[in-house]
Amino acid sequence: MTALLWFAVSSCIFEDEGVCPETSVHIGFDWDTAYNAELPAGMAVLFYDSHSPDWWRFDVSSYGGYAALYPGTYSALSFNNDMSTAVVNGYDSSSTLFVTSRETRLADAATPSLKGAPPPRTSEEPVHAQPGTVYSASLDGDLALTGNTDVIFTPRRITPRYRIIFDNIVNASSAAEVSVGLSGMSAGIYMYTGVRSGACVTIPGRLGISGDIFDGELSSFGPAPENNGNLLSLYVWLLDGKKQVFTFDVSDTVGSAPPGADLTIRISGIKLPETHGTGGDMQVGVDNWEYVDIELKN
Repeated sequence: MTALLWFAVSSCIFEDEGVCPETSVHIGFDWDTAYNAELPAGMAVLFYDSHSPDWWRFDVSSYGGYAALYPGTYSALSFNNDMSTAVVNGYDSSSTLFVTSRETRLADAATPSLKGAPPPRTSEEPVHAQPGTVYSASLDGDLALTGNTDVIFTPRRITPRYRIIFDNIVNASSAAEVSVGLSGMSAGIYMYTGVRSGACVTIPGRLGISGDIFDGELSSFGPAPENNGNLLSLYVWLLDGKKQVFTFDVSDTVGSAPPGADLTIRISGIKLPETHGTGGDMQVGVDNWEYVDIELKN
């Protein structure tokens, strides 16, 4: 306990003040309701003074720790501090604290050695990297702190995972590599309120090839509110150097899922041309992508 208290006090960040106060706040986490929680390496806990622009940050373990605050009234929230591709900004207030992911390219989901024209966009949206796993929690209402106290956060994962499966593929062995892009996804979430951003982005990802199945998983912040639909684009690099793109409207599937829920998108029966190339021509490649229109089968 002494070690945890020392760690929390020594790691605090307080705007406009150089000395940490001595009032002790015991921070705990209830992970029981987090969906398939994989405990993060640690959690950041932020307290915002309700009557001033001052705020505190403490970094503790995923099991909890201690903080030190002046008596007062605070809004408080927490998120995991081991994010890799997600980015947190808007620290000025609890209501503006926002998590998003960095911009990337559709081509970044494929092997860097693949040359030629990059995968074509099927929308004008920015392309954002998958955010990975983000947990977030906030206290209900303000915390009135008059002395030593306990606070319990109940984190939830705010980055649903989309399992994407293409099965019963005809001539699947003609594919050297495949990737996808999913459009109409939210650019991020305001963590204190849990409200998703209305800005739309496309999330790319790489799929594995196993027999007649292409399979993979995307993390996201869920669909953007009032988007113009969710298009799933499948990009296929063939062994003879040619490239094909298939586009599917999966708006009904994505939109029917509860907010924040994991989801499986399954599409069957696409047909690739039969080719017996070795993949060596892919380094030179054919620049043009061929768009293939087929009927969606879920």
